[in-house]
Amino acid sequence: MKTEFFTGKGDKGKSAVGGKKFSKGEVFFELIGVLDELNSWLGVCRATAGDFDRKEKNSGLRAIIVISRLQDFIFVAQAEFAARRFGYKNGPKISREHTDFLEALISRIDGKLPPLRKFVISGGSKLSAQLDFARTLARRAEREAVKFAAKQKNMSSGSAEALQFLNRLSSALFALARYVNFRLKIKELNPSYE
Repeated sequence: MKTEFFTGKGDKGKSAVGGKKFSKGEVFFELIGVLDELNSWLGVCRATAGDFDRKEKNSGLRAIIVISRLQDFIFVAQAEFAARRFGYKNGPKISREHTDFLEALISRIDGKLPPLRKFVISGGSKLSAQLDFARTLARRAEREAVKFAAKQKNMSSGSAEALQFLNRLSSALFALARYVNFRLKIKELNPSYE
C-alpha cells in the first residue's frame, strides 16, 4: 500500500480532524508545530551525540539516551494537547513522572557543573550549541502552550503539569548543553556587554 502525502486538491489552510475542519492559523497548530520543530531538532542533536557519548562514562547522562527520552516525552505532550483541542477524553498525558525525570536530570547535571554566575553565550561544541537552540524552541513551545491553555475551556489540572513540564524541559536542555561543553573541557563564554 502506498502512503498518500497529498491529495492534489489543496487544503485551503484547513486541517481535517474527526470529520471537522480547523484553521491552521489557530494557536493550537502553532503549538503542535513548534513541538514538532523541537522534536525534529532533537533528532539532529541525537545524530550529533555519538561523538560525545563515546567519551561519556556516566551511562545515566549519555546524550543519545537522554535525548531519545525527551523526544518520546514531546510526543506525549503533543498527544495531550491534541486530545484537549479536539475533545478526546483518553490518551497519553504528561504526568508528574515526566517532570520528575527532568528535575532529576537537572539536579544530576547541576551536581557536576561549576556554579552558574553569569549568562552563557551559546556555542562551544556543535552538540552544545544544538542543545541550546533546542532550549529556545522549548521556550517558544511553552509560550504557545500558555496561549493555548488560556483559550481552552476544558483544560484541567493535568494540563498545568504539561505547562510545568515544558518549563522544565527548556531548563533540562540548557543544563545538558552546559554539561556537554564541561565534559569536552570547553570553557564557557560569557557576554562582555561592551
